[in-house]
Amino acid sequence: MLRRIDLPVGGGILQTAVFRLVFLFLLILLVLGGWLSLGLVVVWSGPESLLNRVLFFSLLFVSSLSSGTLVAYGLGSRLFPMKRDRGRMGLVMVQGLPFSFVVTFAAWLQGLRLLSWVYGLILVILLGMIEYALLPKGSK
Repeated sequence: MLRRIDLPVGGGILQTAVFRLVFLFLLILLVLGGWLSLGLVVVWSGPESLLNRVLFFSLLFVSSLSSGTLVAYGLGSRLFPMKRDRGRMGLVMVQGLPFSFVVTFAAWLQGLRLLSWVYGLILVILLGMIEYALLPKGSK
């Protein structure tokens, strides 16, 4: 008896696999380039000018977003128990967003000397609540 195989929308399995490989390659480049650029900004510029601070927080957001996305993709089989959700790049990006917002917001609070253990704990709790709200329907 032959089983029906559903192909992903927009192309075949090979096209989807190539897209995932290209996505992962670009994501790894973004992780390496983002953290390297952030390190260069920290080492060779001071926090005096507004442009340096904006550049720092922008690079921190991009670096933490790409790192969080890469971790979410790596843990995808554990985070998404339903097979239809595994490897979905849009869902993986959404999983990396709250982490990057919390890291950037915590760095901004620390720059203002307002970050304390209480605020850090509140940020971590908010991160957990946002991540739980973004889980697919079948995995809650």
